[in-house]
Amino acid sequence: VGAFTQARVDILKMLSAQVAISIENSVLYDTLEQKVSDRTADLAQANDQLRNKNIRLTDSINYALTMQQAILPIQKDWQDFFADSFILYLPKDIVSGDFYWYAQVEQHTIIAVIDCTGHGVPGAFMSMIANTLLNEIVKQKRIVNPAQVLETLHQGVRETLNQGNTNNTDGMDLVFCSIEPKDAHFHLRFTGAKNHLYYYKDKEIGKLQADRRSIGGNLTKKDVLFTVQELILNKGDSFYLCTDGYTDQAGGENRQSFTKKQFFSLLQEIAHLPMQEQKMLFLNALQKHQNEQSQRDDITVLGFRV
Repeated sequence: VGAFTQARVDILKMLSAQVAISIENSVLYDTLEQKVSDRTADLAQANDQLRNKNIRLTDSINYALTMQQAILPIQKDWQDFFADSFILYLPKDIVSGDFYWYAQVEQHTIIAVIDCTGHGVPGAFMSMIANTLLNEIVKQKRIVNPAQVLETLHQGVRETLNQGNTNNTDGMDLVFCSIEPKDAHFHLRFTGAKNHLYYYKDKEIGKLQADRRSIGGNLTKKDVLFTVQELILNKGDSFYLCTDGYTDQAGGENRQSFTKKQFFSLLQEIAHLPMQEQKMLFLNALQKHQNEQSQRDDITVLGFRV
């Protein structure tokens, strides 16, 4: 009797209470640790799934790149006609909404640079549609008049995308020209949908103005009539086809565009040089202007000396 004093009883009660709290905390810690472990495992599994999806998506886009590259003409395709030429082709993403196109129909050498709606995968899909339609119009139907080609292409895009019955307004801007040798000269015929053609002749830079309308969208056939402009080039003259990606590129702290005026001035400075040297100067000027700004759009510039 009286083995424990009241003070000892109070101490035992306090100790037992603390033991109980410690046991409870231990159980809670074990539970929390298990929850963290489970969530970590779930997160790792989700990351693995995301990584696998990303790999499959990247593989699919890389395959799309392979397909898109297959439709692009290589420079040697036209080197018999244009021994001195360059291609500056800078997609914003893996695949591009820009592409360039070439055909030889009898005595007509035909070159186009096309800027489809958007960039990346959506733009690449449009580029495949445009390439298919151009092959049909020019290579199969043998239509070479630039204005007629663009008008037919416009209808083809509207029909392919069912734009008469939907809200789809996708389309493209482009530069399209046909070059035909005439005696000692070269007869160039041009039609543009918003994008102009530049040329170097008699030591001066000139421009053939594009029509202010795009291919595709809501305009019907009667609303879309393109004009043909003609230019006689002599041996040693040159001409340039481009999309608006170069002139729209932002740069500097104020993110100002390169502008068409700067593009024109740059041409005045470098157009007398060999084409491959011009390509490097175009690229250097772009990089200097761009500085640390990201690329805003797909960029395509082609130059030819006849």
